[in-house]
Amino acid sequence: ASVGNLSLLTDLWLGNNLLTGRLSSDIGRLSLLENILVRYNQLTGPIPSDLGNLQKLEYADLSNNVFTGDIPTSFFSLPGLKIL
Repeated sequence: ASVGNLSLLTDLWLGNNLLTGRLSSDIGRLSLLENILVRYNQLTGPIPSDLGNLQKLEYADLSNNVFTGDIPTSFFSLPGLKIL
């Protein structure tokens, strides 16, 4: 099952789990997501620009991973984002 199918999810807390690979762009389909925490894992690759679709997002902690590239510019236009 894809995380993008969890349509009622408001909080995604996956910190400190030794997760590897890329952060799924399907997370960008979680229209009710307000908080995402994936810190202290081993996630790689770019931060998916689809996360910029999360209009209700207030808190995003992606720290202490191995992401490459820049923070997607779509993040900077999220109206409720208070902490990145």
